[in-house]
Amino acid sequence: MRRSSSHSSRSKHPLPGHQATGCRQCRRFVDDAARLEAMLPGILILSSAQGCSRGDNGICEVTGRLHAPLDACEHFEARSPGG
Repeated sequence: MRRSSSHSSRSKHPLPGHQATGCRQCRRFVDDAARLEAMLPGILILSSAQGCSRGDNGICEVTGRLHAPLDACEHFEARSPGG
């Protein structure tokens, strides 16, 4: 896993021609604590994926990177209602 930095496909604002939405609404953004713990077993040394060590961040299943929920990119696919 790599931490997102100034990756060209990610920004704090949606890309031109894309919906005005971010990772939090993307079906590929894993922010569920139980799923994160399964993906990153070593995170348990920090207590759990539920706590303040990760905040609202999650992992993109496409890039394998840790992202903030307000990031946006061309890989966006809306989550299903209630998902």
